[in-house]
Amino acid sequence: MEIITMSLGSMGVNTYLIIDEDTKETAVVDPGAGADLIEKELNKRNCNLKYILLTHAHADHIGAVSYLKEKYPEADIAVHEADVDILKTPHKNYSNAILNRAVSIDADLILKADSKILIGKNEFTIISTPGHTPGSICYYIPNVLISGDTLFKGSVGRWDLFGGDLSSLRESVKKLLRLPEDTKVLPGHGPASTIAFEKQNNMFSEI
Repeated sequence: MEIITMSLGSMGVNTYLIIDEDTKETAVVDPGAGADLIEKELNKRNCNLKYILLTHAHADHIGAVSYLKEKYPEADIAVHEADVDILKTPHKNYSNAILNRAVSIDADLILKADSKILIGKNEFTIISTPGHTPGSICYYIPNVLISGDTLFKGSVGRWDLFGGDLSSLRESVKKLLRLPEDTKVLPGHGPASTIAFEKQNNMFSEI
């Protein structure tokens, strides 16, 4: 399995390409911007795009979803059930404010806690981590956590937007810090980290 990080858009969203090197089955996680750059990378690597995976439905993470769905209609757009409405509702996903256009997207695949996503032979488990949004999730495979805007290096996502909740976010971070310490954390913004580093340095590590 290969994971490629692309920092895209004015808000520097980390978009991840998860590629099974044997089958070329691929998932794009949080394609927030740079649709043409994502498409170019997929084509360069002869990828078979199977999923467009979302960690949550805020506009900075979904700006390129519709373009990719049009180019790769067989790819399933996947989001947690609690963010389905946010994904479809521009004033809840802040697309007018962030993208200067209204974005309303229907999901193909509704995820729940402990759902599984198979990319080639690589099985990712969905970890429900509400707080940033009600349906914020992480994608976990042993040694790798794609944490979206729940957990950043040394910090956490904001909780003052639609559906955000500080108490829920605290519990979600606590859950993530129980993962093995050698787990690599790939966040929605900023540099990568590890669970060991977050346990020692994160602002919420003492909760």
